[in-house]
Amino acid sequence: MTYVTVYSSSPTTVTFGYTAGYTLGYVSAGVVVYGTGYYYPPYYHPAPVPIFIPYPYSYSGSTWYNPSTGAWARGGTIYGPYGGAATGGSYYNPNTGAYARGGAIYGPNGGADAWSYYNPTTGTYAHGSASWGPDGGSGHGSFDNPTTGRSGSTNQNWNQYERWGSSTISGPNQTINTQSASNAQGRAGSFSSSTGAKGAGVQGAGGNQAGVVKTAGGNTYAGADGNVYKHTDDGWSKYSDGSWNPVTPPDNRSATGQGTSGSGSEGQGQRAQNAQNANARQPATTGSSTSAAPTATQRPGQPQQQQRSSATQAAAREPVSRDNYNQLEQDRGARTQGFQRQQFGGAARAGGGGFARRR
Repeated sequence: MTYVTVYSSSPTTVTFGYTAGYTLGYVSAGVVVYGTGYYYPPYYHPAPVPIFIPYPYSYSGSTWYNPSTGAWARGGTIYGPYGGAATGGSYYNPNTGAYARGGAIYGPNGGADAWSYYNPTTGTYAHGSASWGPDGGSGHGSFDNPTTGRSGSTNQNWNQYERWGSSTISGPNQTINTQSASNAQGRAGSFSSSTGAKGAGVQGAGGNQAGVVKTAGGNTYAGADGNVYKHTDDGWSKYSDGSWNPVTPPDNRSATGQGTSGSGSEGQGQRAQNAQNANARQPATTGSSTSAAPTATQRPGQPQQQQRSSATQAAAREPVSRDNYNQLEQDRGARTQGFQRQQFGGAARAGGGGFARRR
């Protein structure tokens, strides 16, 4: 009866009261603490090397309060005799109405947890959960803010050999999806956007890496040197300092390089080389009335002064390494083939036909 006080009594009634000791909380040394208030003795076994095992905690808890905002939080944990525990907590802010709750349970072989948050002032909601064990685990999280129009979610998984997952983020203008995975052999990742942009990249355990990026226009690539390149009818350009700058393909490149195209038109490097040679072969003139014959690269009706300017720009193109250039061409070829296959497959499905199987 430590926490009971008798205030008055009569032959038939007793008026009494009790403190928080019977609601798992009491005052100790002027501080409100939580617990049973009972001393649990440890296990002690006398021996040449004494064995001392403390009694497992029954539970513990805490509270928090902010008098300026009125926000408060509380939590507690219950412990088991074999290393397991269960914990939980909650939070509330009366000014915004926001509140959160969460809980977890874990032991020697794994555990699980979950939490949620909601703010009625903004409509923001968030949730997360996870579970794990000796063979791996998984986690999930999501949020939504209708005030800003943004939302997102993620799912991640792992085991002792690899990790993989995907995420989605949405805003007022677009939605982006990402995927990633990694193991002892390397890692890979990709993304796609509702605008039509896509990208992917891989990196091996030995440091080899490759990547490709497709914008909404479908002409942008990630180079092996870490730069972004774009391919148009005029050839390759590299993005640097906020603008696209044309590049010159390497000389003596392999068969995968961009030489003369299958249609007979000159490649970007050949056009630049012809422009430089033509500029060098032009005779010096002393009078403005003298005109040189059109060069092989000069288009009909194009002024000679403009052609010289084009040749100067071609000579000033930034060079690109052979390995990087070949990688860009391989990526472009793979994308072109994939697009053609997609068109062919779509046409076949639209026609409702296909290949007849012989009997």
